[in-house]
Amino acid sequence: MWRGWESGSAGRSGGFILALAAVFLLVLAGLALLLLTQARLDLREAEIVWTEARLSVAAQAAARRALRELAELDADPRVPPPDPRQPEVRWSGAWTDPEGTRLEARLVDAQHRFDLNNLPAAGALPGPRDPAVGMVAAILGGFGDPNAVARVDAMRQALALGQPPESPEAPDERRFHAWADVAEIPGIGRRYLDDPSGGRPGWAGPRSALPDAFSLLPAPPRRRPVPVNVNTAARVTLQALVGPGREAPVARWLAARATAPFDSIEEAAAAAGLPPEALPVLARWLTVTSEYFEVAASAEGGGRRVRIHALARQSAGGRVEVLHWAVAAGVASPPDASPTDA
Repeated sequence: MWRGWESGSAGRSGGFILALAAVFLLVLAGLALLLLTQARLDLREAEIVWTEARLSVAAQAAARRALRELAELDADPRVPPPDPRQPEVRWSGAWTDPEGTRLEARLVDAQHRFDLNNLPAAGALPGPRDPAVGMVAAILGGFGDPNAVARVDAMRQALALGQPPESPEAPDERRFHAWADVAEIPGIGRRYLDDPSGGRPGWAGPRSALPDAFSLLPAPPRRRPVPVNVNTAARVTLQALVGPGREAPVARWLAARATAPFDSIEEAAAAAGLPPEALPVLARWLTVTSEYFEVAASAEGGGRRVRIHALARQSAGGRVEVLHWAVAAGVASPPDASPTDA
């Protein structure tokens, strides 16, 4: 009996040891699986970092190509755009590099939109009759905002334009430097930036994100606004400049420039049928040439995409100065079409 008890005790001890060993092996297997999973995640993260670094180099090369096109761009306003349907696009290209990276780049006239920073620039004429106030409100209204005037008032308050400057010769130097500045204004927000109409029911007019309706040009302190290019501006922008109820001049502008760009503001005024006394106002807010241009470039490959947005200024001598350069990376969306060699 004693021996039987010893045999049973030894059997139970052996079973316990086997169970303990099995638990130990399971823990080891779990740790190994965890380490393997972490190693795979680290490898994937390293691949993403490497891919985005490679795409960033490629996107910068595409952006530099667009800047070279800007340096060679003929400033003569009589030179027609590559595509009359998109007069603001001065150059575009899509191609694939030897590594299979899909590249795209566009050079766009930044003065085809009204510069939102013209609001403080118009501070030389402070008060509710400031022309820039009505123009910005008209553009917002053209994109379906039913509270455009209140929206402009909020922007003016954010720029501290409620009080006149100490001297008409000392314009306010404050500016919107990025769309994040506009989004932080009470009563506006990021959702408004995406759709000024706010999803307005029954609205049949044009829809656009606020950055598509205005430019933000970080120009130095101004005594004059940055004018809109009459040869590239959209209908809603031109309509805001001439005022409500005056569709005929805008229609004449669009029809005339489709044949040949305007060579001077005087020519544009004559084509629109505007009286000579309108020239001083037109000369302040309109131009036939541009000095500010936007570059949008992207590189896509390996399921990732890197985008570059740049703002450049072309001086009268043809020199190109880069004023803003931003890089963003993310997951690539399915391409709409295969790029073609440029």
